[in-house]
Amino acid sequence: MLTGIVEGFKTTAHSDRINIVAHSKGGLDARVYLANNPSIDDVANLIMIGTPNAGSPRAENRDPIEIMVANQICGEFPDEAINDLRNGEPVTTVGMNTHTNYYTIAGDWKALSDFCMPTSLFTCMPVDYECIDTVPMVNYLIEGSMEINGSDDGLVPVKSVESGGFNSLGHTDNCHTNLFGDEEFNKAMSIIGK
Repeated sequence: MLTGIVEGFKTTAHSDRINIVAHSKGGLDARVYLANNPSIDDVANLIMIGTPNAGSPRAENRDPIEIMVANQICGEFPDEAINDLRNGEPVTTVGMNTHTNYYTIAGDWKALSDFCMPTSLFTCMPVDYECIDTVPMVNYLIEGSMEINGSDDGLVPVKSVESGGFNSLGHTDNCHTNLFGDEEFNKAMSIIGK
């Protein structure tokens, strides 16, 4: 399927090489495409945003209560995608295509930064409810995901995004479902806009 998409973009762009910017599992799918076609050189750069390159604890933890709370805060995590997102699955261990440069952008989100912005010593003003549609638990407010030890975007650990020897373009403070903003665009354009 990606072969047809890549060929279509090459035709539309009148170019022999294109760039792929992929979010989440889309980055894993692009990695598999590139690994399964090691002789192709039609993708100059792959920029993976929030891609669980080493899996996600959300795929390992199937506790229904924690999944329900996490899904309320950062959106549904479809069951059909779960198996590919476990650590050590084939899609997380594929090699690199030597003709392509690989980059990552990770979200290092704290729910508190989305939930409220201090306006004075005693008040908060709501800022961004796209990731939070219920009152978040304390762990989400302070740490991001309660299921992930360390920095994360609510679904994927930063260390997973940056694993695999890829070039990091840095972090943004957005949650997984909001990794489509100006910050990510500008980081991607620092590579593909050259």
